Amino acid sequence: TVHGWSYNLDGSLRSVTHPDLFSASPCTRGLRTLHCEERHGLIWVIPEHGEIASVAEWLGSDIDDILSTFGLSDMVEHASIDIALGCNWKLLTDGFLEIYHLKYLHRDSIAPYFPANFTILERYGHHIAGWLPKNRLIRTLTEQRGDDVDVLAGLTGAIVLAPGTVIQWQAGHAEVFSLRPDPIDPSQSNVQLMMLVPRQRCADTELWDRNWDRLLETIPAEDFAAAEDVQANIAAGMAKTIQLGANEAMIKQHLDIIEALTLAAEIK
Repeated sequence: TVHGWSYNLDGSLRSVTHPDLFSASPCTRGLRTLHCEERHGLIWVIPEHGEIASVAEWLGSDIDDILSTFGLSDMVEHASIDIALGCNWKLLTDGFLEIYHLKYLHRDSIAPYFPANFTILERYGHHIAGWLPKNRLIRTLTEQRGDDVDVLAGLTGAIVLAPGTVIQWQAGHAEVFSLRPDPIDPSQSNVQLMMLVPRQRCADTELWDRNWDRLLETIPAEDFAAAEDVQANIAAGMAKTIQLGANEAMIKQHLDIIEALTLAAEIK
């Protein structure tokens, strides 16, 4: 630390610089204890543990099963990046909760690979999962029996975990977004983005580099840039209200979830 204090690996206080000058009584205060757990190959830290017994309980059985299906525990990191953005973090989840924008915002990137404005969204407690089929999956399902089709291989799936985490399944790999508000300015946010790939195929760097480049060209460069534009319009006073259509209903549900979680934390 800046004052030269040191701590043991369990967070307990190890030593204090000039303890007799700092305080008349011995200092024993260690670091704050946070719930930390490994699940699905990821390290989860829950600041307010409260009544949650485990990450599996927080996820819920359905989402836990979905993440198991993704096979995250057998994946390794291929690439990662930290991004500072000029918008509130909640705007960053919008693109994962509706696909109304795909044909227009992504016209020159991924729009040709997906049907326009077609997605399936389901809510699981505080979390929301969305599924977007690729055009080739739809063609395959119309030509042969569904029992013989690897449906997961033809889907993009976004799991929005409240608050502030998105895990997206895409083309045999996973993308993990950690969305965090700036501690001082609510109109700023920070994103940690990591791409995970199957361990047994991690040496196929050319394939994963192409997927990583495409990811950066779509979500950060298009979705997140649009979120910054929305924030700029709000800051300029040009947008007093935001209208959501029926196919954007999950955006409102997500905001309601965050509001309820925030209120519950304040009451505690």
